[in-house]
Amino acid sequence: MCSSGTSPLVCCRHRDIKLTNNAKVKGVEKLLDYVLDLKKVKSTPFSEFVRNASSKEKRKFFDKVIKETVAVQKAMIEESKVCN
Repeated sequence: MCSSGTSPLVCCRHRDIKLTNNAKVKGVEKLLDYVLDLKKVKSTPFSEFVRNASSKEKRKFFDKVIKETVAVQKAMIEESKVCN
């Protein structure tokens, strides 16, 4: 553990990436600064669903979305065949 209590690989307090060979990865420090500075935003119904729904409910929802999307795509393909 780091002195800040974080994982030994990512030390947020020092905003530094510590790898086993102590090498720094280019751009990672800048990315880490960006991620740590993100503000929390209000939850949406979809984000709440993703966090709280059971895997069965999520699967059912995404299966429905995929079926509807495939139907729309097939209709577009058929329409384009008629136009050609």
